[in-house]
Amino acid sequence: MNRRQFALRTAACGGGFLLDRALEAAPRLFDSGGQADLSPNYAESVQLAGMTVDGSQEISFRVARFPQRGDATLWATACLGEQVYNAAMENLGLGEFKGRTRVEDAKVQFDVAGTDQARLTRTRMPNGPNGPNGLLKGSAKVMFGAHQTADPPPGRGPHPLVIEARFESSHPSVNVRPGRLEVMGRIWATVRTPAGVHKFQGFGKWHEQVGERPRFASAFTYLGVMGERIGLLAVWLKAGAFGYARLGDQILAVKTVEFDPIAARRRFRVGLENGRMIEGEAVTLRTISTPIEGGRRPSTTVTVKSDIGPMVGNLNDWEPDKQ
Repeated sequence: MNRRQFALRTAACGGGFLLDRALEAAPRLFDSGGQADLSPNYAESVQLAGMTVDGSQEISFRVARFPQRGDATLWATACLGEQVYNAAMENLGLGEFKGRTRVEDAKVQFDVAGTDQARLTRTRMPNGPNGPNGLLKGSAKVMFGAHQTADPPPGRGPHPLVIEARFESSHPSVNVRPGRLEVMGRIWATVRTPAGVHKFQGFGKWHEQVGERPRFASAFTYLGVMGERIGLLAVWLKAGAFGYARLGDQILAVKTVEFDPIAARRRFRVGLENGRMIEGEAVTLRTISTPIEGGRRPSTTVTVKSDIGPMVGNLNDWEPDKQ
């Protein structure tokens, strides 16, 4: 296969981001939690993910809530050495709270209810070590039926899992696009499986997104990797590239992204707002896929060697044939 690269500039909105602010695109015309004025396409999602420094143990779970539809989806994965548990459940309930989640508040909670359940809580600390509103803390408890495979069928599986985790950010939260928050930090996780209990700590990432979303996003490539006091979030979309680099105490916007074709070893180049170019290679540790909305969403865990240092995380492609 010939080398293929994608070189992009930021979208017309300018590609800039805001630090330590509520999500820009949070709806502002609704009453406290009310849903009467919500669009049928309004959706909100939250994800907590984390892994050990070597990537051998990893958890990830994502809740997507659709208030006007009155339901939600839950994806949950636990990779524990050779044991891989994975599931995606749709048409779950919204619990007691039916309206939108007020993501602009200092403390918010995302719930889904039913046979499979999840509760994720996030708090913005008023006086964190990074300055006012600099520190974000999160906690989560997820109970679900998993399939013991990297490529499960849709729906819950026969293996009951309970994942509990807490998260602390290591830099100010970043609004990478209107309605989208991303922040990296540390995670502490306990995973209870039928085979035993696993505990680990490592790098973690918290992600929130709210706004109009008729269906799953268009084609994209997503690189999210972390190291000691460094991190890189670089996303390719047809509409433009976005993301940020964390270099110690410095946060810099991503302006361009280039990825080699999908392969076990994959080069990338990311251009930053100050003109610096970060180059690196991602090496695949494992690949899983999650059945969601009629398709399969692949997720690849990678280790990275780069000119800013070693990192670990994910390099994911959605609908690569449409890129």
